[in-house]
Amino acid sequence: MKTKNILITAFAICLAFITLSSCKDKKQATQSPDILEAPIPTTESPSVSDLPPDPPAAKIALAYRRTACFGTCPIFDFEVHENGFATYNGKNFVDRIGFYTAQATEKQIAEIVSVASSIHFFEMKDVYDNEGVTDLPSVYVSIARDKGLKQVKSRYQGPKELKTLTEKMDVLIKELDWKLMSNENKD
Repeated sequence: MKTKNILITAFAICLAFITLSSCKDKKQATQSPDILEAPIPTTESPSVSDLPPDPPAAKIALAYRRTACFGTCPIFDFEVHENGFATYNGKNFVDRIGFYTAQATEKQIAEIVSVASSIHFFEMKDVYDNEGVTDLPSVYVSIARDKGLKQVKSRYQGPKELKTLTEKMDVLIKELDWKLMSNENKD
């Protein structure tokens, strides 16, 4: 019995020593920038064409989002930055499910802004809604202007002119040459 107690005590001391040594190494690792900045080796390197592009430095020029309803309403997020870098995140009830990127032209962006100006988008109210109605999707449209982004949320009885703008943005989404980045949408 004495031998068993000595073995258990020795084991406990070894375990404590290993634990303390491990904690000390972790503390040093978190304090050493060389260790943190060292590249992590991978077994498989992706090709350059498989990597998503760098995040754009340009501000958002256009954004368009549709949210869920209790039925089969299309759900997606679409953004175009000032430099033309476009992203599409198809979530449900759309042709493209997943995260995509593309490049829009200055002309395409200008056409959307022109339609927005012609329908007086920048003078619209920020929200068209009725809190008592629950089964309606929301449509968010944002367009850049000198004062920042103007966003309109339309869920209930929004102006019919807004539909003209969203239809133009739907056409742009179809025109762009999308490249799939991920089969899973990004929430």
